[in-house]
Amino acid sequence: MSGATGSRSAFGTRLSLYSADTFWRRLRGLYGKGRLAPGHGVCLAPCNAIHTCWLRTEIDVVFLDGRGRELRCVQRLKPWRAAWCRQARLVIELPAGHCAAHPYYLIQIHEALGLNHRS
Repeated sequence: MSGATGSRSAFGTRLSLYSADTFWRRLRGLYGKGRLAPGHGVCLAPCNAIHTCWLRTEIDVVFLDGRGRELRCVQRLKPWRAAWCRQARLVIELPAGHCAAHPYYLIQIHEALGLNHRS
């Protein structure tokens, strides 16, 4: 599930996602990662809700359904907040401001996940 760090795509620098696809990896989430580097994120699956308790920085959060369609995007979610989307199956956590700075962020996410962005 992770893209090649530093490589380029048609829509800018390729996004690299850490896959949190087990209970323990999801539980650990960003707490084990610290601050997200530009072009890096976390993919939580299965997941439909996150919180930012104990985080020190804001994050962008994208909720996707099982086919990779965007259901909700929360930009610059502050520490000690929660966000959810009942229908979501995947949650992508990105550095704060990533979605605003990259208008094609959904295509970057699809490329990192190996999905066809037209689905």
